[in-house]
Amino acid sequence: SSAVADSISAISTDSIQECISEKRNLDVLMLVDESKSLRENDGQVGNDPAGSRVEALRSVAQVLASTVDASKNGVASNSSSKPLKVSLAIAGFGAGYTSRYRFADLSGDSMNTVIGKIEAQRELDDDVFTRYHTGLAGAIAEFKDHNKSDEKVCRLLVWFSDGVHDDDNRNGFSDIESEQINSQICGEGGLADQLRAEQVFVVAAGLNADEKELGLMRLIAKGGAPFEPSVKSDRKSVVVSNCGSIAPNGEFELAKKADEIIDKIFAVLKGVPGVPSDVVNLPSCADGTINCNEMRFKADDSISSFSILATRPSNDVKIVLNMPTGQSVEALGSGGQVSDQKNVAKFYAVTDKKVLITVSSSPQSPITGEWALRFEGLGSSTSVGAINFVGKAQVDLLLGTKTIVDEFEINRFKPESIVLKIKTASVETAIRDAQISLINFSGVEELKSSRSASGDFLVSDQVIDKALNGEKLGKTSSVTLRVVPVGDVAGLTTLDGKPVKVDFNSQIFQVLISNGDNLPLFKGVKETDLKFIGTETKPVTFLFDGPDSGDGSIDFGQISEKSGNKADFEVISQGPCIVQQKKTDVECLVKLVPNKGTYGGYVLQLAVKYKALNEDITQDGEISIPVKTILPTDIGDGFGAAFKLILIFAIVQGLVRLLIAYLLSKYAPLAATARKVKIGATISAAGELVIAPMATNLSNSDEGFALENVDSVSSFNIFGYTFDCSVIQTFVKSTTAPVGIVSTPETVVIGSRGVQFSKKSPEATEGLVELSLRGQWIVGVKVSDIKALVSGASSVPAEIVAFFEPYEISQRVTQETGLSFAISSSSFASDFSSAYSRLVAKEPDTSDQNTTSTTDDVWSDASTQTGGDTTQQFDQFGENIASVAQAPIDEPKSISKKRKNKKSKETEESVETVTPQPTTSEKEWDPFN
Repeated sequence: SSAVADSISAISTDSIQECISEKRNLDVLMLVDESKSLRENDGQVGNDPAGSRVEALRSVAQVLASTVDASKNGVASNSSSKPLKVSLAIAGFGAGYTSRYRFADLSGDSMNTVIGKIEAQRELDDDVFTRYHTGLAGAIAEFKDHNKSDEKVCRLLVWFSDGVHDDDNRNGFSDIESEQINSQICGEGGLADQLRAEQVFVVAAGLNADEKELGLMRLIAKGGAPFEPSVKSDRKSVVVSNCGSIAPNGEFELAKKADEIIDKIFAVLKGVPGVPSDVVNLPSCADGTINCNEMRFKADDSISSFSILATRPSNDVKIVLNMPTGQSVEALGSGGQVSDQKNVAKFYAVTDKKVLITVSSSPQSPITGEWALRFEGLGSSTSVGAINFVGKAQVDLLLGTKTIVDEFEINRFKPESIVLKIKTASVETAIRDAQISLINFSGVEELKSSRSASGDFLVSDQVIDKALNGEKLGKTSSVTLRVVPVGDVAGLTTLDGKPVKVDFNSQIFQVLISNGDNLPLFKGVKETDLKFIGTETKPVTFLFDGPDSGDGSIDFGQISEKSGNKADFEVISQGPCIVQQKKTDVECLVKLVPNKGTYGGYVLQLAVKYKALNEDITQDGEISIPVKTILPTDIGDGFGAAFKLILIFAIVQGLVRLLIAYLLSKYAPLAATARKVKIGATISAAGELVIAPMATNLSNSDEGFALENVDSVSSFNIFGYTFDCSVIQTFVKSTTAPVGIVSTPETVVIGSRGVQFSKKSPEATEGLVELSLRGQWIVGVKVSDIKALVSGASSVPAEIVAFFEPYEISQRVTQETGLSFAISSSSFASDFSSAYSRLVAKEPDTSDQNTTSTTDDVWSDASTQTGGDTTQQFDQFGENIASVAQAPIDEPKSISKKRKNKKSKETEESVETVTPQPTTSEKEWDPFN
């Protein structure tokens, strides 16, 4: 067959029934809501606490499996018919999309596994979200992953949910949820459009007493009235009048009670082979039993399978199946238990009042004979029986004396009559008619036929001529001829009095339209899968056969907008394509490019003009080209968008961090009775600090109160030392534990939180202190005095500035003793050794990198001291503070021999670093009260 005909057939059906009938290949994905509202909803009983959805979905799988098995045993011998193939997958959605069972072929042999997976859904009802967008996106991806070629397969999404789209587990809709609904789901090119572009037929089954809650689900599946949900909070609502730009192709049913689910799902699956959808009349039982109603029919060899969904009004009514073998089986017991499987019949309990019965024929177990399903008991007349028959028939097409297998040619202006022979294995099931039609995306033309005495169906040349030269198909270059046998089962009628039909396979024949012997004949499109990403240009190759008389040519025009969607494409033609006389499969090339914003699945109608080069004969025509357009997926654009998002995030976070740094970069206020003291001391080259006796080393101002620092300030000055806290340094280093920086000219300053080298003076250092100032101290040693130590002095002067608590709380002598211990047990010795070594080596470093560190803080250039609590603290920017004591850093090798000799004894002694315990006062902004 031609490539174009196959491609057209792939997306030419308007219903799932037509698609399955033609392709006989079905992918079914069951997408099941797993939210807790199924079990419990706002303290009330949920929408499906008993798990009725499980029986419904299981019934669908069982019907399909039964039909698959029957089709394998009942395929007619003609080549255009084949068994039904069904692949099934199961997935859940809530917060995300979870695949529960990957696509696998469905049959009776696989049903135990499938039923187990479906039964597992009974316990999957604890999710707090109902995120439509994640569920639908996952379903689309799974369909595409299973069948990447998208060739000759029907796709069916059985989507079950009981609630409205919910991304944050709150009533009403947030701005994010509104964007998800209006853009991600219903926007142009959104998930609804993607489902339709991928030819996914959506069967949506909703379970909720409030129909407005499922309005969005209905819009996605089949369109209709706007979505206006009930809002039970002060948050805003959303109104969606239209979902997607591509026409929907699906069905929706609402079940307000759990026991309605199976009926509703079967209602929307009407037309799927095996699904019992014809509700039949139930006359009184033929044997005269009172309070008894039945459906009675005869199955012959043309019936390959049938399924019955039987519903009784109460448990007092028995459901009994009488089989041709003489067996009588109670299908559903009083407690809802089903009977054992009997030969060709299988029984599945749906509820305690509803049972599904499937019957399939096989060479070993035929199903021919009289069948009766009886409802016995008081109230039997209100019972309901729905049934579906799947049959097999062979359709042969004769064109003159030639039997057509799958493709043939018709002259538009001189067509031949066609004869259709439809045969079944038995005459019991009457073939009363045949629905015959010519189909193209330009339209559908129904063909009237007459019936001969032998039962054949004749379509005359006049009927074909009228169809091919009419308004719908007058320019088309190829069509599909579809034949659907129409058969009835004797003895059964539906509630509206119509005969109960048998679903026979439709038979498909591809038809090439010739415009006479003088003009080229279109054969098809060489490319079978035309997908455009963004606005890329793609070549399309058309195949033509040359005229029988003389050479011909084809001029290519532009694209017509048809098939219900705006197909905005440009055609780039390379001029007329010459086709020589009687030459076959000549390739003619054009280029197509979609304009910006084009998205979805289209069947383009390309205008062409056929010409005879030797005669003044022309004919306008159209060629159908199925295409898909995919939104741009350029990786550079993706990285660019990601970079923009990261940049925006970084800017916002940076501004937040800068504000926090500004608020934190201040010293705590000091109480008026707090003491700031300056104490004399001496220090050796090894960093041994000795505080001078209090009696001989009083400072004139060491008894002063801290009255000048009663408010939070970013800097202040005492005893010639500048205490500063830089906003920029807090921003860069840490907003979790910012520190103050203490400095004075030409002095090595070491603080209770460590030291860092100064950029301004390579020989000096800056001390670090906590901003609370409680218990903080600094030690200052003039650079000139340290050089004296290098020259051999045993010790030099130093001074200590400390912040004491009021003497009423603790005596000065006690606090001095504690200060001496705090300094000696800190990392002061190693900090001083580093500064000393730096001067000795005469290798000043202006990189502002800390040479020692007593804390794993992001102050990477500071040697710091913390309390004994090493618990990591939370920092919104990702930094952690931990207490880590470091051993003194080794002195550089360049130290002088004189220094080494003088220190030979001292370097043999290790300096033990002890981390002092922090104070535990909980008073805010006052380190001394």
